[in-house]
Amino acid sequence: MATYTTIRDELERMCILMQRSLPEPDLEVIAREWSETMREVDDQRFRAAMRRHRELSRFWPTEADIRSALEGLTPNRPPVLELPEATSTPEEFSRQATFPAMILASLRGDKRAIAFFDATSDAEREALAREVLGDTGKRRWNGNGPRSVGEVLQ
Repeated sequence: MATYTTIRDELERMCILMQRSLPEPDLEVIAREWSETMREVDDQRFRAAMRRHRELSRFWPTEADIRSALEGLTPNRPPVLELPEATSTPEEFSRQATFPAMILASLRGDKRAIAFFDATSDAEREALAREVLGDTGKRRWNGNGPRSVGEVLQ
């Protein structure tokens, strides 16, 4: 919950940073009203929203501005997915290319590809992958330079 004290402190800070003075009764009314409307927002997120508003706007904030700033804070955004590291050997490349190719084959209804995902040993998976995909050692990638989607899915 954004406490009255936090809201009051942030409004005073905003006055100083924007070089604007508000009469004490006005500041009191704003702080009281905002503490009611921002009661579900914790102090830390309220401070972050006020800072975000200061960074993005040169105007005095309204409650709607602070709500918009709250929506733009990082915790509400989807997490960023990290890309896998680049492969360094043809064997590693072939191994990483096998799973997407087997997924596509299983979606096409290949029973051997479906069995690949139920296999319990690496040797069994490798044998099923060779049956479905052929010899994965024949891929064109030489270990240098970027790979294309076509090289991965050939």
